[in-house]
Amino acid sequence: MSAPFAFVPRKVAKSSKFLTTNAPSTSRAATTENKRVVADIKGKSKAPELPAPVPEAEIASTLSDEDLIILVFLSLSNYKLWSDPDLRRNIDWKNASNDGFFPLSYILNTPSPLSASGASEMAIVKALRAHAVDAVDVRMTIPSGDSRGKHQGNFEIRPNSWHDEGPTSREDWDNRTLYIENVPIKYKTFPHLLKFLLELVHVDNSTLKNYERIQAISVPPHHTDAPGTEPKFKSFALVVFANAEDAHSLLTAWPWSRQAQDHDSPTASEAMKFGFRTLSKARWDELNAEYLSYRTSILAEIRDAERINLPVRSEPTNHEREAPPPEEAVVQPAQNLRYPANCLVFVRNIHPETNKTTLRNFFAQGVDTKEAIDYIDFNKGMDSCHLRLATAANAKNLVEHFTNNLTVQATGLDDSGCQSNGKVGSSKAVYMELVVGKREELYWEKVPDKICLQAVQKALGLADAPPVQNDSWSGEGRRRARKKQKF
Repeated sequence: MSAPFAFVPRKVAKSSKFLTTNAPSTSRAATTENKRVVADIKGKSKAPELPAPVPEAEIASTLSDEDLIILVFLSLSNYKLWSDPDLRRNIDWKNASNDGFFPLSYILNTPSPLSASGASEMAIVKALRAHAVDAVDVRMTIPSGDSRGKHQGNFEIRPNSWHDEGPTSREDWDNRTLYIENVPIKYKTFPHLLKFLLELVHVDNSTLKNYERIQAISVPPHHTDAPGTEPKFKSFALVVFANAEDAHSLLTAWPWSRQAQDHDSPTASEAMKFGFRTLSKARWDELNAEYLSYRTSILAEIRDAERINLPVRSEPTNHEREAPPPEEAVVQPAQNLRYPANCLVFVRNIHPETNKTTLRNFFAQGVDTKEAIDYIDFNKGMDSCHLRLATAANAKNLVEHFTNNLTVQATGLDDSGCQSNGKVGSSKAVYMELVVGKREELYWEKVPDKICLQAVQKALGLADAPPVQNDSWSGEGRRRARKKQKF
């Protein structure tokens, strides 16, 4: 015999309500049974469940197909291929023997806007086949036996828009590059920013062909960013246009200094609200150089103006020698000497594979003795570090030496360095700056008080003072203290 109400799976519990309501009941008992079963199912569906963590694949799936296509265009633009010779070389080598197709993994396994999105290969292929059939050809491939382990993926692509190679010199590309600032918050991704800029230059931002009018979007890195990491987009970026006319149009309509005015377009009104403005790449480089020069002069003035006044130590009297030491005999720094001022130096452009021993010998060139370098705050794999010098004079001499003598650390074990030739493409010279003000205070806040006290004593010339004796460490008291330490 069949039951009056068939089993309903948990996932379709909601739809079963409507099935039960609309189905004709044969008897009052059957209707009652149906209501009881539906109530049971509804009760089970309301059971509390712990939320599962959202995987990266679901985060990447928030990108629409149009967004993925825009990222593909940015990752295979003429500017990208010009600025990334390795990618262009791999693509050209594969094209020569593969009818113009190359693995999609070439741009997924290298730094690019598409690889930074975290989208899967299958999601990208679905987007291209659904909306960009005329722009990019896609075909499936089976990796050969000799290509195993090379992460070549299962799909190959062939763009159909590589007809105009574009500029071939940096000067031409710089003429088509703009620095933009105060981008509205809603355009926080590269695809949204691209469509925002196209609308500001009065171009249809829904046509695939117009996506090629913007060749690249990049975020200028900050000196505190870890090496190898992609800077996060905040509200400013460098934008490279395919033609100089679009760059000039945007620069003319949204100059650096402009007066507020009304706009008919909602996008332009939003840009005006946030103070959106643009600057040419040449002018941006000039302002950067001017800022670095001004910053260097300010730091030089601070170094010359700030000095530590060393206190004069007088010889203790006989009465002071015979008096027992007070309970708090440790020399405590003053409120403004919780740490030694002007003794901290920040260093950049050192070799990431170096070590502290090599660095101590390398930096010893700028001081009288190695003991002048109190501590090297360095982590393996970084190209920067902090140096704690024994005195402010040592810090000043060290910075002046490496400022006047541009030195390059060629290898990780190079402890002598070589003079920088200043040529383009050569290794950067080691750069030093004295850390002062708020940055210096924030650094020393992370250092234990005991280390700070020792550094202050050394800067004040008290490093040779005998250690403070305590009653508990004399005679029998010393044995008691040691017994207590065992427990």
